[in-house]
Amino acid sequence: MPENKSSPPKDRTGIISMIKVLQHFGIKDLQKIYDENPETDDQLDWGKLQKLAKNYKIRSTLIRPTVDELREIEYPAIARMSDGAYIAIGSTNDEVVLAIDPRENKPQAIPMKKFLENWSKEMLIFSGIFNWAYIKKKYNIDWFWKVIKRYKKHLLEVVAASLFIQVMALVFPLITQVIIDKVIGNNGLSTLTVIGYSMVLFFAMQSLLTALKTYILNHTTNKLDAILGTRLFRHIVSLPLPYYENKRVGEVLYRMDMLDRVRNFFTGPGLMAVLDVLFSVVFVAFMFWYSVPLTLIVLLVIPLYAVQLLAMPILLKKVGGIFQARIAVQSFMVESITTIETVKALAIEPQTNNRWENLNSTYIRKMFEMRKFMLFITSYRGICDGAITLGILWYGGNMVMNGEFTLGQLIAFQMISRQATGSLTKFLMMWWSLFMFRMALGMIGDILNTPMEPIMHEMGKRGDERIDGAIEFKDVSFRYRVDLPLVLKNINLTVLPGQKIGIVGRSGSGKSTLTNLVQNLYIPEEGSVTVGGVNTREANLAWLREQVGVVMQENYLFNSSVRDNIAISRPTATMDEIIRAARLAGAHDFILELKEGYDTKVGERGDSLSGGQRQRVAIARALLANPPVLIFDEATSALDYESERIIFNNMGAIGEKRTMLIIAHRLSAVRRCDKIIVIDKGEIVESGTHEQLLALGGLYRYLYDQQESRG
Repeated sequence: MPENKSSPPKDRTGIISMIKVLQHFGIKDLQKIYDENPETDDQLDWGKLQKLAKNYKIRSTLIRPTVDELREIEYPAIARMSDGAYIAIGSTNDEVVLAIDPRENKPQAIPMKKFLENWSKEMLIFSGIFNWAYIKKKYNIDWFWKVIKRYKKHLLEVVAASLFIQVMALVFPLITQVIIDKVIGNNGLSTLTVIGYSMVLFFAMQSLLTALKTYILNHTTNKLDAILGTRLFRHIVSLPLPYYENKRVGEVLYRMDMLDRVRNFFTGPGLMAVLDVLFSVVFVAFMFWYSVPLTLIVLLVIPLYAVQLLAMPILLKKVGGIFQARIAVQSFMVESITTIETVKALAIEPQTNNRWENLNSTYIRKMFEMRKFMLFITSYRGICDGAITLGILWYGGNMVMNGEFTLGQLIAFQMISRQATGSLTKFLMMWWSLFMFRMALGMIGDILNTPMEPIMHEMGKRGDERIDGAIEFKDVSFRYRVDLPLVLKNINLTVLPGQKIGIVGRSGSGKSTLTNLVQNLYIPEEGSVTVGGVNTREANLAWLREQVGVVMQENYLFNSSVRDNIAISRPTATMDEIIRAARLAGAHDFILELKEGYDTKVGERGDSLSGGQRQRVAIARALLANPPVLIFDEATSALDYESERIIFNNMGAIGEKRTMLIIAHRLSAVRRCDKIIVIDKGEIVESGTHEQLLALGGLYRYLYDQQESRG
């Protein structure tokens, strides 16, 4: 069975790869599938795999893609290798193929060159047939559906109002027929007056119902937007850090905007689809009641409307290109605004403008191409409408002149036929809305399918309310992605409560990664990290991060007062506590010199303060939380020597009764530490006090001499 990782079958890679694909599409009973399909790779072919996929309502297509096309394929896929074995592919890029080889039964990053050398050039790709259960599974939108169902009463009221409006729309042609045939034909002025007043009342009721429907729908939509937007935002801020490292800010914002499109489907076309089908049938029934020949003329033209569906894949591809172009535009806009200081400092406004114009022109060109295509569809629909009108007037006119039909009946029939084709067209366009719904769902599905950190929930183990500060790394190895090399290799480190540990090494050696593991921002690939005796894998993240304070090299302040920024994690802190933290951080004196002291607004990201001032406010912010573990990640590198001296002089008070991990390039920052560890290429290569490491004459000595030579 594929779950048996210790001894994966060597000759059933095709079935196991297929099971991996079925698992991706939410299919269960994997053991049953494995047992009922005993074929070995020699007995298997693509046709059998396609039949198995079809049994579970999954489309499959056998292709022979070029190397360039490999990047465009929507995975998962199954590839057959030249030795006859099958592998399940999850994704590809220019460098590697991420796949599961059943013979190894674990994810592998296969170099693209090696894959191409051993690949048979054939691949089976898959796509799920649209069904609600699959959508809910793939895009993790159970919570979304529950919110929609909470307001089903209001949505049903909208449907009921629409039902009455449609019924009234059916009554109007009948009244028109009576006026033309009975009233005007017989000069019934008094009857016309009565019908006129009735029509005024009729239209007033119709307008009232329309307004009521619109009000209920808007009111419900606003509530849904408030709840769904809040839920999505909570999900976003609860995502793990690696998600944001692989996404641009503008892309995340654009994906969030897709929530409106998903909601619009439920409150628009999706809500009215059944009603459109129902009234299409009702209208056609009335048309048959009026005239079978005229109805057949209309029905002969209606299939031409369905031809529009053939254009949907083309339109969908164009919309997909627009989405990607819009993401590029929005991401670059956010990037340009957030880095405007750098843009101006480097005087690269012309280059920035050129890049913006290129991205924006690409977006506009794609939009124009889609609008041209939509114009073609709209014109085609107009031709169909015209054909129906012409057919009715031509044949119906003959019927009127032959005395088989009255003029009022012809006009009423024409009005009802337009209602019928209108409802049918809306239903057909619902498929377009469905395509858009799936595309939007795919955009936010990237967010929803990323598991949240459990920080928002009461999950995981908790240690004491205030731990003693002990930290232990045991055989820890870590890499950022499966296709990247190890960043940390077999790290073993014990930090005793209250110790001051300096961490030094060349840039990119893994120093910051080490401290990120303490906060459980990342999970070790191998080994364990414990804080306060609790394994970080099992810890309650809210509790864990309350125990660990962090001051980074670059800290962001919120657009609020100095006081609010210092007290952001402890809003109930007294002014005396805030001032004490500021004094320890060497920030109190410069804060008093600000225009409004502690009530001074720092601006967005703290831009009204200098870099050194921002850093000292960030240190005060960390100290006010009074964590038992404090991490300085290049925290003093942006400070001037005077500010750095103040911090170092206060280091005894700052580190009192707490463990400190101090990452620094300036070795003067770690000279007083109880122990210094030297990391090189992800490994601890030296450990000891400042004096011991100098005497050792290794990497630490080399770094020390380099700094001394620069003065």
